Amino acid sequence: MKLWHRLALLAAIPLVLQCFLLNQIRVAQEELDRAYADERKQKDVMILIGKAVKTGMDSLSDLVSYKSAHRPLKKERAAQHVQEMRKLNEEIALLAGSEPHVLRVQSVLSEIEETVQYAMEEDASAVNLRDLSKTLAFTKLGRKAFSIMEYAQLQQEMKYKQMLVILQAKRRHFDAMALQSALLCAFATFGLAGYVIYLTSKQLQVLKRNSENLARGEALLPPMRGSDELTDVDRTFHLMAKSIHQLSERERAILKNSSEWIFAIDSKLRFSFVSDAVEKLLGLKPDELLGQHAANLLGGSIETIEKARTAQVDQIFETSVNHKLEHAIEIQVSVHWSQTDQTFFCIAHDIGARKDLERMKQSFMAMVSHDLRTPVSANLLTLDLLKSDPAIGTLSDRGINLVDRSIASNNRLMYMINDLLELERLDSGQMTIDMELVTFNDLIDETLPGVEMLAKAKEITIERDDSDQFIYCESGRIVQVLVNLVGNAIKFSPHGKTVYLRYAGQEGCSKILVIDEGPGIDKDSLPHIFDRFKQVKGASGAHKQGFGLGLEICKKLVELHGGSISVMSEVGAGTTFEVKLPEKRA
Repeated sequence: MKLWHRLALLAAIPLVLQCFLLNQIRVAQEELDRAYADERKQKDVMILIGKAVKTGMDSLSDLVSYKSAHRPLKKERAAQHVQEMRKLNEEIALLAGSEPHVLRVQSVLSEIEETVQYAMEEDASAVNLRDLSKTLAFTKLGRKAFSIMEYAQLQQEMKYKQMLVILQAKRRHFDAMALQSALLCAFATFGLAGYVIYLTSKQLQVLKRNSENLARGEALLPPMRGSDELTDVDRTFHLMAKSIHQLSERERAILKNSSEWIFAIDSKLRFSFVSDAVEKLLGLKPDELLGQHAANLLGGSIETIEKARTAQVDQIFETSVNHKLEHAIEIQVSVHWSQTDQTFFCIAHDIGARKDLERMKQSFMAMVSHDLRTPVSANLLTLDLLKSDPAIGTLSDRGINLVDRSIASNNRLMYMINDLLELERLDSGQMTIDMELVTFNDLIDETLPGVEMLAKAKEITIERDDSDQFIYCESGRIVQVLVNLVGNAIKFSPHGKTVYLRYAGQEGCSKILVIDEGPGIDKDSLPHIFDRFKQVKGASGAHKQGFGLGLEICKKLVELHGGSISVMSEVGAGTTFEVKLPEKRA
């Protein structure tokens, strides 16, 4: 039974019961009202009988007591009393109906009326104080009237007393029924409410127990049966608990098998959680660190951790910690402060291998810059002397060809060494730029000599915009970018095509476009066009000469200016490189 069903029953059953009991009370009230009406009726009948008899006696008294001088007045008064007695008799007939004592009263009243009418129609001399027979007849009739009135009043009083008994009984019945109705309604209402509250509280108790068990990690109670809303909540709660359990198991598995050390530090800078990875990283068990102050392990890095709380910004720092075997481990720590939990959540991973690689890289770059660059430069100088110094001797055509090939190979090797060194300076942040305002025309004028010979060799036409718009950059570095982009455009363009150099102004930045009519770049290669050692294929599918470093250097140089470089291409429709540089800010 759903909750709204329970609430509907809780409201409907008492309402129906109250309607039924109110109807019973209404019937009892009507009976009580009828009893009161009968009581008033009996009183009214007694009063009317008394008035009627008195009026009749007054009419008889008027006839037997008047003298000849007052005859007209007495006769008129007797007639009025008779008329009033007749009205009272009619009212008695309406109220009392055909009760025997009332009929006797009415008979006497009718007899008085007839006697008075007869007496008023006789001559005045026939009715006087000396006419003893008439006087005795009137007196006898009066006594009869009084006797009947007393009898009627006695009967009415008896009936009135019976009516009072009935009235009191009905009043007690009415009061008892009202009390029983109130008690029955209260019992039904509170009983049904108690039953609904019992069922609902029992279900809520199950939900509460399940919540406590879930918080403690204990098994939940069996699912509730039924189809009401609380049963649906319990069913949803079980599904949620199952999902949480699965997530907890997954999280536990991740924490257990993760190579990264995950730990938490409370607001007092003590370890409150330590993952199992600390044993692999530092040779320490998690229990050895729990409760310890973080400064015992992380030393001066505590200030950086505190900064995550004070600045409300996540912190990343590198530090060195001691292994259990007392050798140093280099780690990188990411710190997040949770204001809700009042806890620092940290992730640390071993960067020793990366540091070793960086040191190896630095050693390699030092070797490239010193151990390779010097002999290559010496080779180039020697080859140039072999080719141009007459004191050494004259080389044959074959010898000159071999020397030229050797010079070209050494130049390519020198280009690669220079590119590697430049990338290293860009990656390490050692390169700085000197920004200035130069015009688009000045940049193109410095770019074209570097690609002129290559363009002539392939009969490529370079078409340029004529614009004196200022561009905020270091001209030498942007010329280096443009030489690389234009050189690539020439290399991949068929003989006799055109390469376009365009300027496009935009609010807040300047754009330089290098557009070719080459075979284009396929969609699979576009996302990796600026990757290191990534070479673009020609129309035949073969790689052009190069080491795949030029476009990455271009990208890093443009980003060093705060700008961006992008490429748009479609196979068979050429390629467009866009260099976007920000304007100078005041």
